[in-house]
Amino acid sequence: MYSFSTLFILIGFIHGLVIIYFLTGLLKKNNTAINNEKPTVSVIIAARNESNNIGKCVSAILSQSYPPELFEVIVINDRSTDDTADIVKKISEADSNVKLYNVDDVPSGMHPKKYALTIGVEKSSGDLIFETDADVTVGSDWINSTVERFTSDVGLVVGVSNINGDPSSAIENFQIVDFLLLVASSQGSLRHGIPMGGTGQNLAYRKSIFEEVGGLAINSQRYVSNDILFITKVSKTKWNIVGNLNPKSAVSTLPLIGWKQFISQRTRWASNAYWKGLKPLLVFILGINYIMNLFVAVGLVIMVINLTFYFPVIILVIYKFFTELLFYKIVSHRMDKTSFIRSFVGWFIRVTPYILLIAVLGGLGMFKWKGQKVTPN
Repeated sequence: MYSFSTLFILIGFIHGLVIIYFLTGLLKKNNTAINNEKPTVSVIIAARNESNNIGKCVSAILSQSYPPELFEVIVINDRSTDDTADIVKKISEADSNVKLYNVDDVPSGMHPKKYALTIGVEKSSGDLIFETDADVTVGSDWINSTVERFTSDVGLVVGVSNINGDPSSAIENFQIVDFLLLVASSQGSLRHGIPMGGTGQNLAYRKSIFEEVGGLAINSQRYVSNDILFITKVSKTKWNIVGNLNPKSAVSTLPLIGWKQFISQRTRWASNAYWKGLKPLLVFILGINYIMNLFVAVGLVIMVINLTFYFPVIILVIYKFFTELLFYKIVSHRMDKTSFIRSFVGWFIRVTPYILLIAVLGGLGMFKWKGQKVTPN
């Protein structure tokens, strides 16, 4: 019992340090200068069967406060079987800033979205590339508030994305809280100068860097998300990678429908943890998070078998609850989000089995993307 208690204390202590690391970064004052130049921008959207969302997404981008003559919207229609291409074509006929390119075939061994984004960059004319998804909504100052972060030493800007869901729905509430904590952790680490990840829903970079790092090409036996891959590649160059907590630069996305879709998406994300090229710090933090949740699960099982073990287990669960609640409350305030205790409790109850499940499924590579089996690259 004493050895287990010691392990519980140790993992709890390290878990607390990880939270402090993210929080100190997130609360760190931003003294970065503002870029006042107006470079040309190409917004790239890789879309597959997005007829329900693409029109709203493109319209929001066209409503930017940024000078219209300085940006274009490039939609790569990735073999859609619905009306995605027709919708974009109609918009492009009314606005020359919108350009549509169709992808009919994907080269063997390359993930469809990586290929679509690569085509988009090749067709682009902007100095800066902005990536987003078809189910995303952006504010009118999205481009302008992101361009401001591109000082002369900055090569890549990682923006914030939020889930626009219903907190009263168990599955949507879980996505809202979980995604908020993931994005906040990424931004916190960036403030310490250590890029750990980001989301392709709100990513901006210099076009020259895409060419400099060899784009999204990779030789790996495991699937690697395009955003993680590209951020990792850029982190090895001279260019700085910065986060953007300006509320005007944030985007919102729709929640996934049902637990099956959600688990499939997060399993795909979890697969990144098994990529050999992942940053050691991120591997360490993911490992600590997994071990913490594993200890909670194992501890609860042991407690049922042997009630004399209840004290260290209950203490660990209480400690985990309040440290993560504190993280959630501070993160919500820092990122201008309303926080509800009931929302956190709903997430907390489900997060341990969720973490353990996707870690296993991610290792096995059991997931699909847009209904298709994902290939390694």
